[in-house]
Amino acid sequence: MPENAVRIDDSHIAEAFAARHTSDTPERVLRRLATGLLRVLKAGGTDPVTSFMMTVLGVDERAQCAQRTVDWYLFGRRDNPPFVDKPAMRGGARQALTGPLGRAPTDVEVDVIVTVLPGALNDLLTASIPVQRLVALQALTSAYVMGAD
Repeated sequence: MPENAVRIDDSHIAEAFAARHTSDTPERVLRRLATGLLRVLKAGGTDPVTSFMMTVLGVDERAQCAQRTVDWYLFGRRDNPPFVDKPAMRGGARQALTGPLGRAPTDVEVDVIVTVLPGALNDLLTASIPVQRLVALQALTSAYVMGAD
């Protein structure tokens, strides 16, 4: 058997990523989410997430909004305490993004939104009930859609 027949080339990996819709990076998704949050904030959004984000209005709103979004993401990555609603929120995020994006969201898009959610909830509420989690999830997915270039 020729040696190249048992070797994985870069093109195989690239095709595998494309097949799994994972060409996005968390950084790109976070940038779009933070941009959307800032746009909703500037437009006077009244949902709980952007109402809380009003505290970032100030000297450098872009840097502060980006920092808060990254902080929420890092909080969610620690997953301590565990975010037990993560599986249900993944389905909710996928469903909430599908229509406005006009396509199925990538796994990375869904993962980032769901990872940001517990950090946002931690800042917004001392204890959240399922309806509040869904409202916050909807606000994050709407902001993500608004963050498109």
